Amino acid sequence: MSDSKIPGLDAIAPGLEASLRRRLHDMEARLERALACDLSLLLDASVYLFQAGGKRIRPSLVFLAGHLGNPAEEALTEGAAAIELTHLASLYHDDVIDGARLRRGVPAAHEKWGVKTAILTGDFLFARATGLVAALGREASDLIARTVSQLCEGQIREVTSWGDATISEAAYFEIVRRKTASLFGASCRMGGLLSGASRQDQEHLEAYGLALGVAFQLSDDLLDIQGNGTWLGKNSGVDLAGGWYTLPVIHALAHGKWKGELSALLASGPPQGESLRRAREIVGAEESLLGTQSRVRAAVAEAKERAARLSRRQIAPVFAFLADLVAGRCKAAAP
Repeated sequence: MSDSKIPGLDAIAPGLEASLRRRLHDMEARLERALACDLSLLLDASVYLFQAGGKRIRPSLVFLAGHLGNPAEEALTEGAAAIELTHLASLYHDDVIDGARLRRGVPAAHEKWGVKTAILTGDFLFARATGLVAALGREASDLIARTVSQLCEGQIREVTSWGDATISEAAYFEIVRRKTASLFGASCRMGGLLSGASRQDQEHLEAYGLALGVAFQLSDDLLDIQGNGTWLGKNSGVDLAGGWYTLPVIHALAHGKWKGELSALLASGPPQGESLRRAREIVGAEESLLGTQSRVRAAVAEAKERAARLSRRQIAPVFAFLADLVAGRCKAAAP
């Protein structure tokens, strides 16, 4: 189901790619069992995005973080499934809020079954995630609860900033840290927690995940402007048209050569038609993207610095490699 292969991973850690794919296969089987229910509509809707594929980045982080303790720990499979369910639930809700038409290359759930079914399916997935993690102990349950709270807060912050061309860079990063980075951090901490890693390693893992999540979201921002829907698995260019002003837009408004023109284009609300085309052209200019690329590199550097502090030095290069992959996907790799 997944397209979870990580090109180049075996060159860093021979045999790890095959091991990771086996663990992900086990996780997918566990997730399918968790979604079993008697109502055919709910079953079809709940497995829809899961079966559509995805890179399984977050559960992969759970298993990789498990190498700071016992990587064979069976509880890692449950934890990874709970993390992926939480992520899937957030996608159903996000797509309704954003009015997205595509997700993972297929019509969004609300396009296929309607808004009410999509929202309730997201609720169902959150419930199944909490059910899975409940058996893993208080700390794991608290971690998921805290993460879901942060996801919701990040989404609300984003909704209230809709169409606001005056949003500050600081305010935008608060959204990113909660809506995207929190689940990356939770994924890494979950792996450390369930594998029996030390408290210090758990802290470094979570900090690594938070930095990686920031880099990942900023790379998505760049890809949306650059028009690479293949990487995104959804339509590109939708953020600007939908009134979601991401970091490239913020930088173009603050520092770009055509900031006055862009400000005028956004003054009356999200641009459409020729105004949208011109706004994308302005934001997509190389000089307008340099600031975001710089922030991607800074987040990647922070993630790699945290990886270097991990107690098991042999796994640190893997985490550094993943951070570099995130930078590479949006052409923000260090020269």
